[in-house]
Amino acid sequence: MVDWNIRVKRDIDGRGNVYDTSENRWIWKYDAAAGRVADLPLQVPHDPTIRRNYSSGRPVMDRRQLSRYVEWDPVDKKIYGIECGRSLLFEFDPASGPYGAVRQLADMALDIHRRQNRFPYATLAMGLSPGKEIYYATASRSFDYAAGDQETEAASQTYLEHYDLKTGQKRVLGVMAATDGRAVLGLGGCEVAKDGKVYFCGALQEPDKSKAAGRAAGRDPYGLQLMVWEPKSDPRK
Repeated sequence: MVDWNIRVKRDIDGRGNVYDTSENRWIWKYDAAAGRVADLPLQVPHDPTIRRNYSSGRPVMDRRQLSRYVEWDPVDKKIYGIECGRSLLFEFDPASGPYGAVRQLADMALDIHRRQNRFPYATLAMGLSPGKEIYYATASRSFDYAAGDQETEAASQTYLEHYDLKTGQKRVLGVMAATDGRAVLGLGGCEVAKDGKVYFCGALQEPDKSKAAGRAAGRDPYGLQLMVWEPKSDPRK
């Protein structure tokens, strides 16, 4: 069984060093040469107004306090990632200075999220192309494959966003849907192939209830699908 809530990639920097975030967005490093783990005096960019969840007066583990997904650029030797609480896109250069350097590149939240001041967890659907382009898919409302903590229903939408590392420009390319018109309710993975094709895996509306893998908002059936998008054939790109 797949747990769609875990972050599936910690990042290795080409020298065997591993990076990830601990609670409250602090970055830690496994130093392969020294054989030890060290906490770095660095945090991923975040919105300080988004607070930690508490239970009975005590802080609880909260994905919003972590980086959500990262990609390693083997050419520029930098890490690109999405912060979970606000979908902030950041760059981490592990070779800059004694500890590395972090900077925010773009706010990938949607306008509707800002207007309502409600930010769903960042998705795992981020991919880095060989052409220095980042693709990121974000849902208009919270989505949980287990239907335990979600607002997503059939009327919800998933938007595909594009960020050009060369120019620093961000664009919302539009609402994602299958060729037969079915809505993409939530995505749990994205990879960009060497030929530029972008692959996604996630939840698609499923009108045939007998084929449903789950129900969005506890009622709207969805199926798990592998999807592909070709930027070269899309006029929006």
